[in-house]
Amino acid sequence: MAKNGYSKKAFAKLDKAYREALEKAAEIAKMTPLQVWKKLDQAGGDSLEVLAGVTFESIENAGFKPMHAQRMAKMFREEAGSTSKPAAKESKAEKPADPESPEGFLSSLGISGGDNMLALLALMGGQGGGMGDTLTSLIDPVIFLPTYFKVVHSKPRHPAVGLLRGAYGTKLVICFDTATGDGSVEATAQYMKELDEGFDDVAEGLYTHQDVTYKLFAIGDYPAHLVDMCPINEKPLRSGVCSDTGIKWGEVELSARQLVYIAVNMTREANAGHVDAQHRLFNIASKGFDALAARYRRSKVRFDELRARDELPTLRVEIGTRSRTSSPSRNADPFHRDDDQAGHQRY
Repeated sequence: MAKNGYSKKAFAKLDKAYREALEKAAEIAKMTPLQVWKKLDQAGGDSLEVLAGVTFESIENAGFKPMHAQRMAKMFREEAGSTSKPAAKESKAEKPADPESPEGFLSSLGISGGDNMLALLALMGGQGGGMGDTLTSLIDPVIFLPTYFKVVHSKPRHPAVGLLRGAYGTKLVICFDTATGDGSVEATAQYMKELDEGFDDVAEGLYTHQDVTYKLFAIGDYPAHLVDMCPINEKPLRSGVCSDTGIKWGEVELSARQLVYIAVNMTREANAGHVDAQHRLFNIASKGFDALAARYRRSKVRFDELRARDELPTLRVEIGTRSRTSSPSRNADPFHRDDDQAGHQRY
């Protein structure tokens, strides 16, 4: 926390990269840089490195709107990455790839990086046979993990999924933190390395790496994950939007959405029986928590009671596990549900 207060003078003395990131965050949140700095610093975000490693939920909990928090989290990661890019380029210049290695061969063709390798392998039949199979066998599949985690939920037929499945079959090798739903490239890479070195599979499908215990999944499978839900009908929001009414609840701060939920579903103080009424609720909620609390006083009292007991509704809903492989141990996996059983559960 800032020792000398959150003044312009103190702000000017901050690390340049951190200060510039705060200024960009202020543009996103439509606040002053000092306001953004105070909120993030008091929540523990006292450096760009720290902010680049947190989830958007942590930023939201520091006092920002959900959609703003998502954009800020992405921006912080990009800013942190840009500060290390010059060093990475210099390192590459000092240690060129071995021209006889697969990476060196692709580099000589002007192709580098996991995604471009995937494109080349797909064109050469990397998932079918021939030269593609030969090239795939020479490249460490770990190089495809960053792409894999980006596409596994939305593109099950992406080459990264097929290539990794070709290397590990139905073995449980992909590490997911079931508390957050996030996959770990580092933990998965380490576990794959240990398997390649001859270590046995871990017991019960649980793998601990750097004091974090991960649940192991087969290639193409992933755990249930949480998304925001509509405070009125309790259905998952699609990119922050209610699919029934088109209301952009994701743009409303969490505390206001919680108060709407209480007023509609608990105290019944608010009428949400038709679309017009729901839009009116949204218009009030968009003005902020205080405007909503002034209109629904009984619900505000219930909100305070629930907050004192740490029992406020999280307004998060679980989207069920998707399984796309034929892992023999699937039925023993307590986190697994078949596609036709996958649903959602409130939290």
